[in-house]
Amino acid sequence: MKIFLLTLFTLALGFNVYAQKDSPLRIEIDAETNQEVFGIALESKSFVIVKHQNKSTTRGETWIMELYDSDMKKYNSSTLSMPTGFVPVDYKLNGDSVLWLCFSEPEGKKGSFKLFRYNMQTGLLWKKFAKGSRKAVIDGFEIVGNKVILLGERLFDLQNQLVDANMPYGISIIYTDIPNQSKIITSKSMSDNSQAIIIVENDDRDNKGLFIYNYTNNSSTPVISKLNALAGVNVIDGSLIENNDGSLLLMGTYNYNIGPDGIREQIAANGTYIAKLENYAFTFFKTNEFSDYKNVFATLSAKEHKQIKDKTSKGKDPKLSFKVLTHKKALRQEDLYVIALELYHPEYHYENSYDSRGYMFQQLVFDGYRTSNCLVAAFSKEGDLVWDNYMHTNNLLELSLQENVIVFDESDTNIVMAYYYNSSIFSKTVNGNDIVFKKSEDKIQIAEGEKVVTERYGRMQRWYDNYFIVSGYQILYGQGNSKRRVYFFNLISFD
Repeated sequence: MKIFLLTLFTLALGFNVYAQKDSPLRIEIDAETNQEVFGIALESKSFVIVKHQNKSTTRGETWIMELYDSDMKKYNSSTLSMPTGFVPVDYKLNGDSVLWLCFSEPEGKKGSFKLFRYNMQTGLLWKKFAKGSRKAVIDGFEIVGNKVILLGERLFDLQNQLVDANMPYGISIIYTDIPNQSKIITSKSMSDNSQAIIIVENDDRDNKGLFIYNYTNNSSTPVISKLNALAGVNVIDGSLIENNDGSLLLMGTYNYNIGPDGIREQIAANGTYIAKLENYAFTFFKTNEFSDYKNVFATLSAKEHKQIKDKTSKGKDPKLSFKVLTHKKALRQEDLYVIALELYHPEYHYENSYDSRGYMFQQLVFDGYRTSNCLVAAFSKEGDLVWDNYMHTNNLLELSLQENVIVFDESDTNIVMAYYYNSSIFSKTVNGNDIVFKKSEDKIQIAEGEKVVTERYGRMQRWYDNYFIVSGYQILYGQGNSKRRVYFFNLISFD
């Protein structure tokens, strides 16, 4: 596997050959006039850039949405007026041309949101604003036909604002009415756009357990059923994927409830589970502790190896546990279903501070979440663990939890794990339990005559086919010590 940085010269040849004769195929956004920039790689071969302008008005803030084609050429743009402090929460592509964007207050608090529906072919933009209550949280949304299903907690105060018979295109907006002390594990709109499935965990003692909410295009009220997960297993997260036979597989991580009533729970996961959903019920629910994984011990440090050895020598069960970020999308490869897990731990340091009387004290400061490894595991349609593998990651420290490693199939049998950091792409290719290519580093070049002195917020996205986009914030020095601050997007390909 090789990584190619596509160039302007390449475009003229229709991506058929690689040549490094001109500047890299790259979009740059001025960081002096834009506060934040987000890129969205759509499967319809459009690339969307949403820019937060530095200037504010009495009416709020301005965001600019720009659309680029598969040649990275801008073909449309639109202005998005936003209440102060709103940030992007979620997006969905309906068909090949209708893009939905949802903005809300940071971390979804208060449940206020602004929803946009943009037709990328006609340029028509529709918007809807609703103000939530103080305790409401909005996490995202799903689309079924022209029905928007808001996902979150305590959204009932939005009800009167969402009843609008004059909304165009047959649009209706509803919210998930889940009980208090509940959380949404995962959700998915089906590929035929006929229904949306939402998995909810209810922590209420009187009705504790997993529930499935099934929304269809013909009804605003979901069909709700309780799911029969294994006793003593606490589902932490999950990802839904469609099976070849039309059923659904739910895959994620779990831990064991502890304490006399199972009130207190471990923070870390003890293993993974896979369950099959048919007719609003599980036909099987299988678990694998991390100790069942063949390659998981290679992810441990020397200290962790010693701790396990000490426990084993004393006759204790050395249950492995990890803090895990489960990827939202599982991967189907032939008749296998692949889940990706990023293992992380929070990092802190102490700083000396002084109170008003001059006395020194130490204060614990949060540095961020350190991603140490990416673990991939493949399961059969019957729920059996077939193989697992991993990749070490370096220097990935983020203030918020996010997916840093992309996982994709290179062939019918090969899986690639890759991430972008500090102007380089690190990747590893595996075939089941075997390694095809060990982790390699490929440097991303910029325009000749410039030098990167600072880079942050590096990210890698899969676009379509074997094309990917790497992005981030850079400070560049050029000839005569000229300095530029940019958000950049580079097009690359895997071969």
